[in-house]
Amino acid sequence: MPFQTLGQALNLGSPYSLYGAGDVQLPTLAQHKAVGSALTGWFDSTSLNVYNPAGLSGVRLTSLEMGSIGYFARLSDGQHELDRSNLNFSYLLVGFPVSRRWSTAFGFMPYSFVNYQVVQQVDSGFAQWREEFRGKGGLNQVLWVHGFSLGKHWHLGLSTRWVFGSKGQERLQVYPFQDSLFRYNLRMTEQARISDVQFTTGLQYRRVFDANKTASASGRAPSGREQTTGFRFIQAGLSVDLPATFNVRQSVVADRFTYQGSNLIVRDTLQNTSREGVAMNIPMGWSAGFHWGINRRWQWMGDAGQTSWSRFRFADATDSLNNSWFVRSGFQFTPAWDRYKGDSRLKSIRYRMGMRFQKGPVAIMGESIDELGLSLGMGIPVRRILSQPMLHASLEVAQRGTLNQGLVREQMIRLSLGLTLNDTWFIKRRYD
Repeated sequence: MPFQTLGQALNLGSPYSLYGAGDVQLPTLAQHKAVGSALTGWFDSTSLNVYNPAGLSGVRLTSLEMGSIGYFARLSDGQHELDRSNLNFSYLLVGFPVSRRWSTAFGFMPYSFVNYQVVQQVDSGFAQWREEFRGKGGLNQVLWVHGFSLGKHWHLGLSTRWVFGSKGQERLQVYPFQDSLFRYNLRMTEQARISDVQFTTGLQYRRVFDANKTASASGRAPSGREQTTGFRFIQAGLSVDLPATFNVRQSVVADRFTYQGSNLIVRDTLQNTSREGVAMNIPMGWSAGFHWGINRRWQWMGDAGQTSWSRFRFADATDSLNNSWFVRSGFQFTPAWDRYKGDSRLKSIRYRMGMRFQKGPVAIMGESIDELGLSLGMGIPVRRILSQPMLHASLEVAQRGTLNQGLVREQMIRLSLGLTLNDTWFIKRRYD
């Protein structure tokens, strides 16, 4: 749906959540956002990776992950500026080993947000009117993720996500002269209730080199109790979001109305229909990446990938989307990764930084709506034990959109807070 102009975006959400499935969120945790969400090759035996399900294999403790995100943004069209902010629940996940070669996790995360109000002035040559687009809603996802160790170095994963929620839009045509016999204002309200399943599959290769004592035959993180020095590791991964067809129940109501002061008065209803079996087609996406480190002290990771958003369909209609691609990169430094005693608690803090760039799927009047983000973060141990809880904080500064052609530019700050709790739940004791 191309705009002649995005004249106003009110203090609600991103105006670009109007398109496709909304403002789609990455299935990442607070610690991952700090490294630019470069997760395809990421593996940590005490933390969950549900972005690439293969990264879940080898988890040795029961992990509980929870987090929230604060969002602050300034929207500008070159003439006006508007500030907005909100605080959202981000995720709740539980993962644990089922056997030596199989780990699983399940939990809840948002899939996308829809929250916008956009206004444009239209001049057809014969008449002038104002069009308003208002949207609200969003999709959530319940995940069930499995990671399997296939052998010494190879790991496979499968994620099942049940996506559900609603996506509503209200479109108004408001004429400057009301109560005209031929020009009543028009309103069309569409509500879509969405529910279905999507699958993600992943693959990872992990290998440890030059260890005085092998940290793990399968490339798992050292326990911290071993005097392991001088080792390096490399991990590479591939993740594929399989195409999915979401089932939609859609209702459409069209009516004519006038205003009496600030009150909207409906004159008559032109359409009131509902139908089931409408399809929302989500296209395939993929990412490939690596994770390389020295002694778990220095770690680098990078990702690249693409999603074929040009194949997105809703009720057999396209949404003027383009294929989207991205690059992500991150870095983590832990001064004393293998020390858990005495005064080394502060030295066990994990310092993180990252960047990401996405060539966006939305293009308006030839302008691609791209996003660039830079991030910093920390992982802070709470106690000096191996199964230590970790507090995670990340700060991302990002920009999306452009001022060209009168479009809207978003300058954003995202603050993510997370907590990781590890314990030996569900593990059978050998001795009492």
